[in-house]
Amino acid sequence: MKMIPGISVNLLFILAAFLLISGDISAKTQPLPVEAFSSLPRIKNMRISPNGKKLIYFQNAENSTYLVSLDLATYKLTTITIVDNEKFKFRFADWANNEKVIFSVAVPYHRSGVPVTETRLLVRSADASDESRELVNAGAQKASDPEYESQFQDNIISMLPDDPKHILIALDLREPGSPGVHKINVDTRDITEVQHYKRDVRDWSADQQGRVRVGLRFNSGTTTVTFILYDIEEEKWRDAWTSKPLSNDPAVEPMGFGLDPNILYVRSDHNGRNAIFKVDVRDPELTLKLVAKDDTYDINGKLIYSQKTRDVIGVYHGEADGRRIYWDEFYKKFQEAVDKALPGTINYLIDFSEDESKYIVYSTSDKVPGTYYLGDSKEKTLKLLSSDYPQLDGKLQGNKKVTYSARDGQAIEAYLTLPADHKPGVPSPAIILPHGGPMVRDYGDFDYWAEFFASRGIVVLQPNFRGSSGYGRDFERQAIQNFGLTMQDDLTDAANWLIEEKLALPDRIAITGGSYGGYAALMGAVKTPDLFRCAISFAGISDLYLLVKSKQFFLNYGVVLKQLGSDRKKLKAVSPLEHVDKIKIPVLLGHGDKDRTVPVEQSRKMAKELKKMKKKYTYIELENGGHGLNLQKNRHEFFKAMDKFLNKYLLK
Repeated sequence: MKMIPGISVNLLFILAAFLLISGDISAKTQPLPVEAFSSLPRIKNMRISPNGKKLIYFQNAENSTYLVSLDLATYKLTTITIVDNEKFKFRFADWANNEKVIFSVAVPYHRSGVPVTETRLLVRSADASDESRELVNAGAQKASDPEYESQFQDNIISMLPDDPKHILIALDLREPGSPGVHKINVDTRDITEVQHYKRDVRDWSADQQGRVRVGLRFNSGTTTVTFILYDIEEEKWRDAWTSKPLSNDPAVEPMGFGLDPNILYVRSDHNGRNAIFKVDVRDPELTLKLVAKDDTYDINGKLIYSQKTRDVIGVYHGEADGRRIYWDEFYKKFQEAVDKALPGTINYLIDFSEDESKYIVYSTSDKVPGTYYLGDSKEKTLKLLSSDYPQLDGKLQGNKKVTYSARDGQAIEAYLTLPADHKPGVPSPAIILPHGGPMVRDYGDFDYWAEFFASRGIVVLQPNFRGSSGYGRDFERQAIQNFGLTMQDDLTDAANWLIEEKLALPDRIAITGGSYGGYAALMGAVKTPDLFRCAISFAGISDLYLLVKSKQFFLNYGVVLKQLGSDRKKLKAVSPLEHVDKIKIPVLLGHGDKDRTVPVEQSRKMAKELKKMKKKYTYIELENGGHGLNLQKNRHEFFKAMDKFLNKYLLK
């Protein structure tokens, strides 16, 4: 396939599923309605069939999500299945072959009284001519406990492109918690074991030829991770790399094989930053050879593969130009041609047909919430398919990267979003918006929370405080047993920076976040009660000791103990629940009652204590809600509650 740089853009609106709804409300006269920001993205998970003739995607509707297929020749839409996002939620969908679609659903469940999430993998024809069926049928369950059923049934380790009738999946059918690898026929659901389970091996990976080559062994007693490699010439397994999660020692993380089955790409340390290496697995010393590095930031993205050659062509990197690093010149030029046709955005080539003549581009930026295009390299065209948030197109403020100094001189990067009516030197109400995790980070992407707040005339700052990923091992490790301490001080310093820069009114600053960010919001109300005007916590942690205790039945309990600590006195000292008496400001709490990450008891207890202490608070418990705002009615409800809360306590 030869790609000629320079692609013409042909705008195409295909059927009602892709109709763009333009808003009638002018941002200059009045703010957009809450629903413009709290609506779920219209389209997700778009994939093209191997022959390039059809698309599948998730389409969000009010309180339901549809999995649909679209025939690109006739524009016929077919609904494959629907979920209510309460009992079932989609996780992903993909083409098993040109006729069959496989899709995963998550289900909130209880095992021995412990709230957990279950996953199931189903298959159906793209034309919906048959019924949806679970790929792992009940008769395949043969674990040592006859009543046992695999909790996770959607861990696909290879789509086996050379064998379109089968996939490889990791399943613990013999020993609970220790999966083997099984080949499943997507038509008949016949299942064959291809790799017997190994004690404590929790996951597997395959090479590009569909052979099981890497195992991840996790010893919960010693909290060590060991990667094992299969030598196809010696026909035996051997231990390769061992590390302890959250330790200061560099680890080696296998990422995937190249087309050459002896070349494995891994992520490991280079001068304190995550970099990409390759290793010849035949080498007894497993010598790492540097492939890609960044002296300032970690490279934390996934490998990029060619659909046609199946070889590795690059890696995603959030801080690189265009968010990726290519080491294949052909694809670098291909990407440059797409970028030339779609200037001013980050353009992700998210899927290709088997011959790569058809492809899907997802185009986004801080000012573009997300747009899908269908590319045709033979016709040299890009056809517009859909916008994620049509009511927001052309109405976003965007953000810019800034750096401020913490009290000890540490440079902290953050993203600043200014409202449309902002005037230099004139302070505004402001919000500090810390991310969740905490060992993740924010990028300068579209953020529907930040844009919503900015639409209300609020300055928003999203700090990548200490403990965030992306800035090196030493920076990230400061999230270990540091909740409420230096990590919190970085947020206090962010608020003071806004004041110093005359961006924020000193008496009109709020702190808001979800998950860890929700904890930080509550801790801000406790630790600096005179700095913030109000606080909003969604799915936030209020009692660290209770959180640690709730994880004792899970395999990663030792890792949780390492990150948070086991000293009850120290955990209580940095738990907002223990210091409600210090809170002087109004608090808004929101939590999903089916949250499997931070149990809803965290907010229930906080609300009870706030009530007992006669503090100003509002608590909203979201029915059938999980850890994120993934249910449309819940997202609308909580955003409307935030709008009301901020109007009452921050903007007036």
